[in-house]
Amino acid sequence: MLWGGHPPATSRNMVHAYVSRLRRLLLPRKGIALITGGDGGYRLTVDSDLLDLLRFDELVARAVAGSGSALDLYAQALACWRGPVLADLTARLRQHPAAVALTRRHVDAVLAYADLAIAAGLHQGRRNNSGR
Repeated sequence: MLWGGHPPATSRNMVHAYVSRLRRLLLPRKGIALITGGDGGYRLTVDSDLLDLLRFDELVARAVAGSGSALDLYAQALACWRGPVLADLTARLRQHPAAVALTRRHVDAVLAYADLAIAAGLHQGRRNNSGR
């Protein structure tokens, strides 16, 4: 995906070198498991409190399941969001199915939050003390 249909001859070695560097950087940190390889790729396992996306997904799942105040849970989930998915990368990468699916999950959460806020009457503006 990084190089499209024409990866450089050194692409496999480049990926292995970058993963090796990441392993050295991440090993001593609490909540981060080793980067594991297999099935033609790598997997990084982290605790949800270290990755905004995992926290977002957990909070949305709790909101959907009715575990607490859905409005508050959606608000917390949306606060994890920092901007468009892969905003600083090429359009080709931003259009990857995984990035598109993640954007869709964000939109779904925004709409669910909006529906709950409207139902709670939060869409009505509050007046200040002068009545305006």
